[in-house]
Amino acid sequence: MKNKTIEFYNKNAKKWEERVLATDNSYRLKIIKKFKKIIQNGKIIELGCGTGLDAILLTKNGYEYYGIDASKELLKIAKNNFSEGIFSQMDFEKILFQNSYFDGFWASASLLHLPKNKIKKVLVKIKKICKPGSTGFISLKIGEGEEFDKKTGLFFAYYQKGEIQKILEECGFKIIRIETTKDTLNRSNHDWIWIFLNT
Repeated sequence: MKNKTIEFYNKNAKKWEERVLATDNSYRLKIIKKFKKIIQNGKIIELGCGTGLDAILLTKNGYEYYGIDASKELLKIAKNNFSEGIFSQMDFEKILFQNSYFDGFWASASLLHLPKNKIKKVLVKIKKICKPGSTGFISLKIGEGEEFDKKTGLFFAYYQKGEIQKILEECGFKIIRIETTKDTLNRSNHDWIWIFLNT
């Protein structure tokens, strides 16, 4: 599952960048604005930084930025797009940062590539590398079960609002707000869950 997803991003990194750049980013700015109201500044780690678009937006909003991604080709583009960022190739299941290092985390459309039987393990790792009381953001697709997307071959795990809320609380997170939003980009048949939380 994981290897196929990484392979897709490595093979299609440039096309993915073009797709991201062609996207209306108003929704990203809306999320960051809400995030900013909870945590004004600090050291933020992005889990699944992709081509680095959110890196630029987060830094412009005053955060000290670190980004990780499992795809070496996406990281090359991210580093080229944003030379000031600190980027590392890293698997979510093997996060290598000291405990209580970050003031917050950003996981936009990334944890949905994890199988459901791995999500708790990764969430616990994220919690450990963030300071107590840190702020986080997670976005996931609404749905049931897991699948490989027929068009791309990407692996996706889908969640219901109550399902992910229970998982997060079991891992020790405190939900600040959780909301659902339509897929305004019409990329799939799945709408989104936006979660703002504290560690």
